Amino acid sequence: MTARPSPRRRARARAAALVVATLALVGSLAAVPATAGPDPTATPADPTVVVGDDWVVTGAGGRYEVVLELPEPLEARAAAPTVVVDGVELDTAQVSEDGRTLTAVTDDPAVLEADAVEAGWSGQTPTDALPAVTGPTTTALPSAVPFPLDPTAGGPYGFQRISYDGGRQVVPLEGMGSTLGELAGVVHVPVGAPGERPVVLVLHGRGGPCRTAGGAVVFTYPCTAAQTEVASADGFTTLGETLASFGYVVVSISANAISAYDNSRARDLGTAARGSLVLTHLDLLARADAGTSTIPALAPLQGRLDLDDVGLVGHSRGARASCAPRTSRPSGTPP
Repeated sequence: MTARPSPRRRARARAAALVVATLALVGSLAAVPATAGPDPTATPADPTVVVGDDWVVTGAGGRYEVVLELPEPLEARAAAPTVVVDGVELDTAQVSEDGRTLTAVTDDPAVLEADAVEAGWSGQTPTDALPAVTGPTTTALPSAVPFPLDPTAGGPYGFQRISYDGGRQVVPLEGMGSTLGELAGVVHVPVGAPGERPVVLVLHGRGGPCRTAGGAVVFTYPCTAAQTEVASADGFTTLGETLASFGYVVVSISANAISAYDNSRARDLGTAARGSLVLTHLDLLARADAGTSTIPALAPLQGRLDLDDVGLVGHSRGARASCAPRTSRPSGTPP
């Protein structure tokens, strides 16, 4: 059986054939009188191309792009998708909107010698294995320090739940081009707590924003009439109820539009977009507190919010974005 050449060698063979053809053409033109034109000694700027069965590496000027085609859409995870070349993880990859193409950029010329290109996840290459289990172990834990309050028992106040919806595609999202997000959330307000109350704003992590009638997760937005939108902001209901019973106003916001496209339209996995969404909701809460909000459901918040005492809580990619709002205000909006 004849051994099959590696993808890299096949590409080099094609390149060699191209060079031979080019030299033959140059020889045939040797007798043609020279005319004014580009300097014949200049180095060509054409990129180097290495082709595999389902991947292509293109490089020029110290910048190399690796494109990997997948046989099926990439699975949904909160982890950042990456491209792994010969066991080495590159930077975070951008995913096409159909989930079948990964693109990563690197300055490492070693990718031009690639033999294997695979999809991976940040911090975990495809060849990672679980550590061997050697048997049960026990570790002595320090004595527990008594906590003066049992948060699961609830606080002294009742609470009111408010759901608000200012539209599906109304919020500009930083770093995601023309993509527009929803302005929606759930508020738990303490009942019986005096004066202005501290605010906790909660942002969920990445998850499928829509589901089909059969339960399949769909990463598009807004959802179609045949799909059901996932109530992502409801995921922190227990937290909202508990904190509200201790006197906090808890606002859990929806970021489904970002979850739909953060792998394909954002270079930072939607961090700046989520940060800008947080700022938009804080502006909305300021208007609600002042009594100028155009969303009727938020009327009970007038005069109830201490916006000098705001805490941010996030899960997964939402947690990452909790550090971003100060630098992610959309262009053209006031501070």
